[in-house]
Amino acid sequence: MKKALTVAVVLFIVAAVVIAGLTLFARPYLTDERIRSYLVVTAEKSLGRKVGLGTIQVASLRAFP
Repeated sequence: MKKALTVAVVLFIVAAVVIAGLTLFARPYLTDERIRSYLVVTAEKSLGRKVGLGTIQVASLRAFP
């Protein structure tokens, strides 16, 4: 039982470190302009027409107001 608890704690810590690392990496990489360009290009290809996008807000691990 003690070994299973140790394994579970280690897995939890590893998962928390991976999530924190991905968050720290993704925040500077996923800028508003990169997201906007990806969304516009994808939507234009899907719809076959020009697409405009208004304002955009990017947040990680924060609640949207």
